Amino acid sequence: MLALLLALLTPLAQAAPVSVTTEPAGARVRVDGQDVGLSPVLVDLPAGNHAVVASLGCAQATGAVKVDANGGQLALKLPPSGATLIVRPMPIDAVINLDGAPLPGPVGEPLDLLCGRHNLSATLPGFLPVLLNLDLHADERLDLPVVLQPLGAGRLRVRRDPPGATLQVDGKTVVPDANDILGLTAGPHVLSATHPGYLPYEQQLLLEDGGELDLELRLLPDPSGGQAATRTPGPARGSAKRPVGISMMAAGGGALVVGGVQLARAASAYNGEYTRRVDAIVSGNTDQPDSWATDYRDDVVMPRARSAYVAGGLGLVLAGLGAGVTWVF
Repeated sequence: MLALLLALLTPLAQAAPVSVTTEPAGARVRVDGQDVGLSPVLVDLPAGNHAVVASLGCAQATGAVKVDANGGQLALKLPPSGATLIVRPMPIDAVINLDGAPLPGPVGEPLDLLCGRHNLSATLPGFLPVLLNLDLHADERLDLPVVLQPLGAGRLRVRRDPPGATLQVDGKTVVPDANDILGLTAGPHVLSATHPGYLPYEQQLLLEDGGELDLELRLLPDPSGGQAATRTPGPARGSAKRPVGISMMAAGGGALVVGGVQLARAASAYNGEYTRRVDAIVSGNTDQPDSWATDYRDDVVMPRARSAYVAGGLGLVLAGLGAGVTWVF
């Protein structure tokens, strides 16, 4: 037992400091597959041979170090790891982020980066965002145009009650034209309305390219006369809800028709073939066993009846929901 304990403790007792340096410095160092930090780095290793990998961007260098009682040292020289990126956004005032942070320099100017993977995003109100995954090679110079496409536009008609309610879209005060119409970019928006003596109102909208939403906005009187919580009815698609309700009612009606057809088929099978088989077995006019009738009932009549009940139930639910949506909106 003592000999085994000494054998286990001997490698630990022989651990010694090993210095790993790289040119250039700042490379990620791994020893035997384990991350030990950025170069230059000093790490305690047990005696023996160890594999060392240093990486910086897409550049990599490998080596081996032999550790004895005095430790060891290893110097690695990495191949070129730099790359150059020039970002040219259009429109020029787009906000550019690189690897989750603002671009480290003015747009249109060369940026010195490490080779390897980088994520670039470009955003600007009224334009579709651009997301790019870049893979820069060593010594590569990439001149990158980033073109943002303008969002489509739609119209929002808001009929207010009371008429003088103040409207805001995405936190900015807006004033509809004489026909109560607002021109907005396509996409999601938050509409809010306020008026003294009334509860504030807020609603989420989704305006499609070329679409038009028609909303009737009614503020509720504030019984307390003070500040109250904002009413938030939730996401909406404006006038698109009424057609949705009508479509649900139509789908429910269709499901009811299917259920009726299946129920009629089940009844026909029960009163026809199933009854004929039962009569034949009871009268002794057939050599078939009793299962001849029961199998037909279980394999034909009952599946049709179950599908009829499912379709009918689904039809009732859809028709009810559709009627509710149509009535409310």
